[in-house]
Amino acid sequence: GELTNEYFMINKHSGEISTMTAIDKPVGHQFALNIRAAFNGNTFRNRQLLVDVVENNKEAPQFSKSLYSFLVFQFENPGKIIGYLNATDDSKEDYNRQITYEILEQKYPILSLDKHSGRLQLNDTLRLDLKDINFTVKVSDNGLPPKAAWALVNIKIVGLPGEQTKLFTKLFSGK
Repeated sequence: GELTNEYFMINKHSGEISTMTAIDKPVGHQFALNIRAAFNGNTFRNRQLLVDVVENNKEAPQFSKSLYSFLVFQFENPGKIIGYLNATDDSKEDYNRQITYEILEQKYPILSLDKHSGRLQLNDTLRLDLKDINFTVKVSDNGLPPKAAWALVNIKIVGLPGEQTKLFTKLFSGK
């Protein structure tokens, strides 16, 4: 049981709406579908569903780096901002350009990543046995179809200020 018009069909059992053919209308065109649903065979409800024609998503978001490296002290307080991840989407349309961040395979609940800003934060005290934390972050756009990119994150955990001085010396002098 399908109910159809020129472009759309509704499965009368599931209520799922799908396209029957490619949409040949310009971006910005709006379809107004008048839907009448029956409940228990005798109660009817009429609703109008607006469907906007939007631009197909062509651009994937991109991270500014493929690897993000951060340093954090072993005894840092919960709430400490470790750093920010940065990604952009070059799509022209706002609806294709909205991005969200997420940590894949979250093995470290001591960390949180703000899905909108890319802020990486410490949620809890670090365990003494942790020396570094590695994970993958995904950024997705809100386009149709959705597109995504991935980056690696390495957080080096340093214990005492003296250790950090040695690490900085090694990182910047190459010795």
